[in-house]
Order: sequence, then structure tokens, then C-alpha cells
Amino acid sequence: MRNMLLCSLIVLLCMAAVFKETKGQTYEDFKKKHIINEVAKDETKYGNICTDEIKNRSIYKYNKDNEEKECKLVNTFIIDKELPVKDICTSTDQHTVEKYGITETYTCSNKKFDILVCTLTKGKLFSSGCQYGGKRRSTAFSFYASQIWNKLP
Repeated sequence: MRNMLLCSLIVLLCMAAVFKETKGQTYEDFKKKHIINEVAKDETKYGNICTDEIKNRSIYKYNKDNEEKECKLVNTFIIDKELPVKDICTSTDQHTVEKYGITETYTCSNKKFDILVCTLTKGKLFSSGCQYGGKRRSTAFSFYASQIWNKLP
């Protein structure tokens, strides 16, 4: 009986590890990569803000082939507190889109968010430094329903 319980526990742990790996990034990863509380409204500073935030938060693309940390081509920050971003996932406003024969359901925000779109302007490897330009935009947000887990993005 004890061996059976132990085997069951091991199977559950393995299933949890596989599920986490296939599910993708955690909410903490999402928050680190995509939420910023506030940004100065001075357009001339957006590039520096992007460069500094991406560097300080260690946001990069990992290349499995050569095991290098590369500069991300684009990273988007939602400029708001955490709670309004989380609220997107509890929204009842949903729509379905068919694209290339695949149907996806989106959960949509009920409000517009300011976002900071950071685009790589110089650099390739994260260790050598990446420089970004930035543009502020206002947009409604949506997440694939499959991206939402425990009511979190």
C-alpha cells in the first residue's frame, strides 16, 4: 500500500512537471516581462526606458541551438498596475476568431491600456547590450483563452 502511494505521488509530480513545461510561462514571468506601473510621458525617453527595463529585468530570447541569450526583437509593456491587467482574465467579453483553419477564443479587456512597444535598434547578444526604441500606444487587450490559467495571464 505504501509503495503504491509513493508511486502515485511520483506519477503526479512528473505529470505536474510536464504540464508546467507545456503550459508555458508563469504569471510571475508574464508580470516581469510585460507589466510596468508607470512611464514618463516624455517621448524622448521611451527608448532609454525600454533599454533599461529590459536589461534590469533580464528579458531576452534564449537560442537553444547555440545556447546564447539574444536580444528580443520586440517586447511590449502594459503600463498599469497589476490588478487591471489581471481583470482581463475574469472578463466575460469573449470573441472567437478563425485563422488558418484554427479557431481561437479570446478574452477581451473592457478598457483600453497604454502600452510601451519596445523595438530593438542595436545589438544581438544580451551580454553585449541591447538598445531599444520605444513608442507609447493605447489599445484594448485580449488573451487567448488557453493563455489564461487560474484567472491569470
